[in-house]
Amino acid sequence: APPAPPEDGSLVVENDTWCSVYIDGSLRGEIKAKAKPVRITLAPGSYQVTCEQTANKRWTKPVTVKAGKQATLKGELLGAGIAVTIAIAGDRATIGGTSYVRGATATIPAGRVQMKVYKGAQVVAEGWISVVRPCKAHEDGPRVVCDPI
Repeated sequence: APPAPPEDGSLVVENDTWCSVYIDGSLRGEIKAKAKPVRITLAPGSYQVTCEQTANKRWTKPVTVKAGKQATLKGELLGAGIAVTIAIAGDRATIGGTSYVRGATATIPAGRVQMKVYKGAQVVAEGWISVVRPCKAHEDGPRVVCDPI
């Protein structure tokens, strides 16, 4: 009997934001958000994987897929993040669920993120801030803002 063809393997591609996933130049999937990696079934072999938003915003990495095994690639398009100074009147703030004290500097990935300001256990201001450059996050009445520094 002829030998059975090798079993396929799988590739999981993770990224810190959305991107189009290309395998050896062919579009094979879309990452919709950080929490939504793409799983692709591939024959065993070596591939070039590209995660791309625009022509100048992408990463490319080599990967080897083995029969019956899962390979995982992780990448970043947002980078380490942007400095946000916590300039609140309240006691503490949460940005994206992480707690910070007044005067701290947080490193936040670029994009829109939820922020809440607390006095004791009570939320005194909340909303979404856009982090696109270093900024100073603070209350503006019941809302929150992040003013460019």
